[in-house]
Amino acid sequence: MAEPHVIAALVNKRARLAGELAKLDRTRLQVCDDLSHVDAALRIFGFWGDPEGIRPKATYKRLFRRGELSRLIQQALREKGGEAVNQEIAAYILRRKGWSNAANAFQKHVAYRVRDVRQRMKGTTEAQRR
Repeated sequence: MAEPHVIAALVNKRARLAGELAKLDRTRLQVCDDLSHVDAALRIFGFWGDPEGIRPKATYKRLFRRGELSRLIQQALREKGGEAVNQEIAAYILRRKGWSNAANAFQKHVAYRVRDVRQRMKGTTEAQRR
């Protein structure tokens, strides 16, 4: 009943996830260490409040550089012959960026971004025609 190829794939998947978790643990420890150093610097410079009371700020990582997404969309449209569905363009972009094994939810997110940029591009070209 046990399929060796399934077991091998699951062992491989578990090993990758365990490696990712270990990397996150190392990153967490480094951030906690950096945070304690900043807290100490705050005390040195006269901050009397509780550093734990400082609200954390949300951070995000930019997926695309300035103008990169619109250039990738234009390249995809050239290769597809001018018309393509946003999902197809998103899949093209994921392949070009090397994110080919990205999750389906991530591909949907990129497709929404593609839709927004295409609408803006369409509005720009209509304004240029006038």
